[in-house]
Amino acid sequence: MDSVNVEFYKRISSAEYTLQVQELNKKASENFSYKDYLFPSVLLMSILTVSIFNTPLSLAYSIEKGITKKIFTTPIRSGHFFTVVLLENLILLGISILLIYIEGKIMGVSPKAFSAKYIAYLFMNVVTLISVGLLMLSVFRKLSAVNVAANILYQLMMFLGGLFFDVSHTPMIIRWFVYINPVSYMAQGLRNIINGAPLGFLNYFVPIVWIGICVIIFSLNFKKVMNYE
Repeated sequence: MDSVNVEFYKRISSAEYTLQVQELNKKASENFSYKDYLFPSVLLMSILTVSIFNTPLSLAYSIEKGITKKIFTTPIRSGHFFTVVLLENLILLGISILLIYIEGKIMGVSPKAFSAKYIAYLFMNVVTLISVGLLMLSVFRKLSAVNVAANILYQLMMFLGGLFFDVSHTPMIIRWFVYINPVSYMAQGLRNIINGAPLGFLNYFVPIVWIGICVIIFSLNFKKVMNYE
């Protein structure tokens, strides 16, 4: 860009010009760890996959294929079935997170990623995204609709959540989603803990709001969603 400006001034005037090139923020660039930057992204992608795909799709499949109706003719109730499916996906997610942590340990990720504070905040992220998946199921219900919505929401949350690049300066036409996307605040929060920075108010507030809204809506529609009415 500087060379373009120089050429522009050369053509329109005979004014003298100087071009200065200097390296900025060298210390920050030397201290930057790409491993620590990507580690939260990989964790959140794993959580997103189970929360947005596995959980709602497995429930939607069981409901649409009539599996739940057959199960509910037994002493097993809708709450029991839902709890089992939820626990199954949480165990799957736990194994996935454990494997990522093992790989992170081998790669030399910051010890702060293994701290109690980091793991507690990560658990909050799990609850948030599982809640979003359940909200999606309560809105769409049909297996095909849930599948389409899951693919769209997954891409939006991943690419507009700051997992791999900064999204704070995106055009306003899409920045509104960055502001309401819980992944944006969760990714920032996990990186803040690794970098030794404090968690901001929004790092807690936005995920908690999402949990509250999703749980309330899903609870109100639980019997309809489970095809129990």
